[in-house]
Parts: sequence; C-alpha cells; structure tokens
Amino acid sequence: MRLSNLNHWHCNKINVHIVRTPGNGYVTRNSASTLHCEKNNDHLTEPENNKGPSGQDIIKLFMENDMADQRFYATGKRKSAVARVWLKPGDGNFTVNKQTLEEYFGGNNSARLNTERPFVMTDTTAKWDVIATLKGGGKSAQCDALRHGIAKALIEADPEHRLTLKKGRLLTRDPRVKERKKYGQKGARANYQFSKR
Repeated sequence: MRLSNLNHWHCNKINVHIVRTPGNGYVTRNSASTLHCEKNNDHLTEPENNKGPSGQDIIKLFMENDMADQRFYATGKRKSAVARVWLKPGDGNFTVNKQTLEEYFGGNNSARLNTERPFVMTDTTAKWDVIATLKGGGKSAQCDALRHGIAKALIEADPEHRLTLKKGRLLTRDPRVKERKKYGQKGARANYQFSKR
C-alpha cells in the first residue's frame, strides 16, 4: 500500500511497531522513543465509518518503508587500504568514491568478479546496492578491502550468511602487510653485498 492510499495520513517518523489505542488513533513505538502519527496537527483519528486502512496495512507500509531506507555499514581492510561500505536494497549497482566500479578500477573485469564474490556466494547478486569510500593502498588492496567490507555488511543485513561467507574465507582480514626495512640492511631481508676487502 502506498502512502497516497492512506487518505493523507502522515507520520513524522517511520517505526516498525505500531500500537492501536482506543480513542487516540495509532501510536508508533520503538525502544528509543514514542511518537504519535499526526493528522491536521492533532492525533490520528479513526477514518470515518472505519473505511480507512487497517492497523495491519499501516504496519506493513511502515515496515516496507523502513526496509527501503535501511542501510547496513561495515569496514573492510587489506594492507593499508580501508573501505567504508554501505549496503542498501537495490539492483546490484556499485558506487565507489562517487564513480562506478568500472570507472574507478579502470574497466578491470577481475575487480568486479572479486568484489561480487560475497553476493555470488550468498545468492544476493541483484538485491543490494553498494556505496563505498576507499582510501589508502593501491587498486588491488582497495579491491580486496571492498570485498571484505561487503562480506561484513552482508552479515549485518542477515546473520544467516555468516557460515557461508566464513567457509569462503571472506570474513577474515588478511594480516599480510609489507615488512619493515631494517637498518643496516638494503630491505626487510635483503643485505648489501658482502665485501671481504
């Protein structure tokens, strides 16, 4: 049911749980606050002759709107790259640093295949839109960080995906980073050539 079908009933905030109270219309409640649905700057009254939407219809509408506006956030990391990822219900579109996935990674097909692995494993390829900001590292590390963030965000959206993603080793942060250079040496392990004289 659309909002236009509610006979210009209006609620100033979407809440999932709605309690029908006698004489006072509908009251929305959540754990944080109690809000009243308002009509004509007053409390929401029953429609004339009870021909308006039922309480179940209103609850369904509020739940649909709440899900549509819901976002799930997670952070993914790889080497020195950090990906901040938001998932929202959609058609499988990617927005990475205000660009499409192909624009940001230069049309690299392997980047799309890599980042879509969590969706493929959980069979949710065309159910979520991804909005991400990437910082640090190179393109390869950023791609892996994005995949890590998507996998963690999917857990926030549906905890039942955890076992599937864990078996695919997509939830583990790869600890491998570049080893520091040692003083008196050419690199982390490499030494200067030894000269006897």
